[in-house]
Amino acid sequence: MKKTEIPAFGVKGFILQNFYTKDVFFRVYNEDKTFVDYDLAHNDLEVTIIDESASLYRMENKPEGVIDYTSKILGRNNVS
Repeated sequence: MKKTEIPAFGVKGFILQNFYTKDVFFRVYNEDKTFVDYDLAHNDLEVTIIDESASLYRMENKPEGVIDYTSKILGRNNVS
């Protein structure tokens, strides 16, 4: 099977997670509303978040955090 290489620099897409399997993948939508899903094999891919509805949350005394919707979208007046 022939493999086609397309440079990824500047490609806009979405990092998604399958609700059931927890698999994470990258989805790129085409102009005609079709899409292509890509498995993530790149182990240190640099990403810039441009979604204004996203926030980073950290718990005190824990090294890890979570990316979620903003507290305003989630209906939380304050984060504690």
